[in-house]
Amino acid sequence: MRMKDVRQYAGIFTGKMVKPMDIEGISKFKKGDKVVVFHLQDYLKFLDTLDNVMHGAEDETDEITHQMGMD
Repeated sequence: MRMKDVRQYAGIFTGKMVKPMDIEGISKFKKGDKVVVFHLQDYLKFLDTLDNVMHGAEDETDEITHQMGMD
């Protein structure tokens, strides 16, 4: 998944735009801050894809580790 495929919204934080999942995360923002909101599942898929590109898929890295005798 590419970052441009992640559903997102850019706007001004009003304090009522989204229901926070944890109150601590939202306390770092103040009214009038410019924010970007990502769709959580899309963003997690993007991060997983990015991790695989940077580090290889888990089965690939396990095979390389085994071949090098580092397991």
